[in-house]
Amino acid sequence: MSHLLPVFAYGTLRRGQGNHSLLDGGLTAVHEVRLPGHCLYSAGRPYTAEAGRAAVAGDLLVIAPGQYTGVLARLDRLEGFVPPDGGLYVRVARPVLFRPEPDGPWQEGAAWVYHGGSHFDYRDDLLVAGGDWLAARQRAA
Repeated sequence: MSHLLPVFAYGTLRRGQGNHSLLDGGLTAVHEVRLPGHCLYSAGRPYTAEAGRAAVAGDLLVIAPGQYTGVLARLDRLEGFVPPDGGLYVRVARPVLFRPEPDGPWQEGAAWVYHGGSHFDYRDDLLVAGGDWLAARQRAA
């Protein structure tokens, strides 16, 4: 997999959320995306983990090549990721399904995903129903 992968955003980095502004000027596109084989948890902040047949909804953040290193470094700091494999979150490359056009066909690709690290709790009562953090927040509001 390429080192210049897009980033799978499932929480505060999604469009319209508080941390999306960290990406200003650094993106060439944002697409609807699904992360198969993962569950989404929330205990104050969202986090993912690999799990069976579930899927997580999000935004695929395509980073401008000239901005790539700086944007990824900002995201790593935000997520508490310390390369190569330590910290609060762990950045891993995973297969995703995305739509380049709204309501268009799904395509296969790969993206960086920030998995919850060992500091998080993976109890069933913390699962986000439907795997969509934004939809769950809207239902709760």
